Amino acid sequence: MHLPILRLVMVSHRGSMPWGFFGVVPGSEAGAFCDIVETEKRRTHLEVEQSQKCPYDEKFYQSDSEEDIGDFASIHDMVTEICDTDQDKDWWSLHLQNSCGWAWLAVLLTRLTHLQSLSISHIKEGFLLDVLVKAAKRQHPFDKSTPFPFFRDVELTCPLENEMIWSDHAMPFFYLPAVRKVNALKVYEGSPGSYTKPDFADHRRSECPVTEINLIHTIACDDINDWIAACSKLEHFHLEFGMINSIKHTEGYNPLTAQAFRRSLLSAKYTPKSLRLEFRVSYKTYSKHHAEQSKMNLPFGSFKEFHVLENLFMRHANLIRSPNTGPMKEYSPDHELLIQILPRSLKSLEIVDIMDNTFPALVWDLVKLVTRREDMPQLRSIVLHVNDGDSAINKGLIGVIECACQSTEVCLTIKGSAPINN
Repeated sequence: MHLPILRLVMVSHRGSMPWGFFGVVPGSEAGAFCDIVETEKRRTHLEVEQSQKCPYDEKFYQSDSEEDIGDFASIHDMVTEICDTDQDKDWWSLHLQNSCGWAWLAVLLTRLTHLQSLSISHIKEGFLLDVLVKAAKRQHPFDKSTPFPFFRDVELTCPLENEMIWSDHAMPFFYLPAVRKVNALKVYEGSPGSYTKPDFADHRRSECPVTEINLIHTIACDDINDWIAACSKLEHFHLEFGMINSIKHTEGYNPLTAQAFRRSLLSAKYTPKSLRLEFRVSYKTYSKHHAEQSKMNLPFGSFKEFHVLENLFMRHANLIRSPNTGPMKEYSPDHELLIQILPRSLKSLEIVDIMDNTFPALVWDLVKLVTRREDMPQLRSIVLHVNDGDSAINKGLIGVIECACQSTEVCLTIKGSAPINN
């Protein structure tokens, strides 16, 4: 039996060992693959440049007779170790015998007992995801020992412009015992209709070790309840909302609202130390022509319930209510001061997309914030992204907040920003 070259798979050592490609050369036997796995199993990083379903349709496979299968003793041992049911064993055997690279990659993954980090481009349903679900549920072959005890960092990417990552495909990582950080690019909430979402209800632990989630260019994710609800130690959360051309005008597209973001985070309110909510230029451009724009500019709400929050990065419109934020009959006209909504634990505040027409009100709000040291004893840094900071009016306003910060030993940093249409 010949195995394919896995050109899209990279396995690397961290530290002193060099990076290298893992490949199965043509002509290798299953036994030779086992020898390679024995050599590679101490690798600590796996990078899969493309994760996808098996490229072959089942109808193209040729079923083997029992006599033929007897020649594949190594494959028989592999599927016996990985699979619980005869149906699964037949399915895996069929793909392994027919040189399905993704099935062989999944076998490799089960043996990487020293894995520390994993990077997957465009994760999809298939053998690789099946192995991760098995590990999360402590199913065969992960029912006898702790799965991936050193696996801490996950990176999910999606380089294709009009493709995205379904959020349900990433859920297994939140049920692995050692994962600390999840980075994901272009996440779309939910799963495709062809995918049966695993039920992890019986596998929920009292504590999830994930402490950091970074969602970049997130797509149509009205909330991220499942990810956050799985976390009991979440400390750092970064959400950057964006768009991709193929879905931005489709029915059912849900623009992000700061309140939905807050609702999701409330389940983890006792642990976050840093929160960062921002919007990509692509989303801002789209939202200007969207009927739901006013919802995008609604404030997050009070942060008082986030008792250990230290670092906050937020758009001006999502921090405090602006005068033009939707109908007054729906939103309270009463202005809440920053000092009324920010927690005593806060150490740094960074505000972006500052709106010119309400910048004066923001400055006086910040003056109250920095001078009331008894209410904000930990505050040490304020960063403002100001459009046209060199204008005479803005220079004067910046001077006011600079004086207040100097007198209270709060570090003030002024940065430029792209023009914001109010």
